[in-house]
Amino acid sequence: FRLHADWIVVDETIAPAPHLPELAQRLGIHRDAGGFAQADNVRRMSSQTNRRGIFVAGGGRGVFSAEQLRADADQVSLQVWIF
Repeated sequence: FRLHADWIVVDETIAPAPHLPELAQRLGIHRDAGGFAQADNVRRMSSQTNRRGIFVAGGGRGVFSAEQLRADADQVSLQVWIF
């Protein structure tokens, strides 16, 4: 099966998951202006939040490529191990 299209339309809406606002509220996690978890803060490492022991990765932080997602998961696992 092949589909030959003249146009390909891609939704470029970049937004956090619909359930993230409620989850962030329940956990007391700060969100950035785009609504993603882990608001930018120079005192936090790449996966840390404003709550000690709560980490975010992947789609909770933004839109990443597959390679960036793997690196992000590695970073979180290292932070959890250190914690």
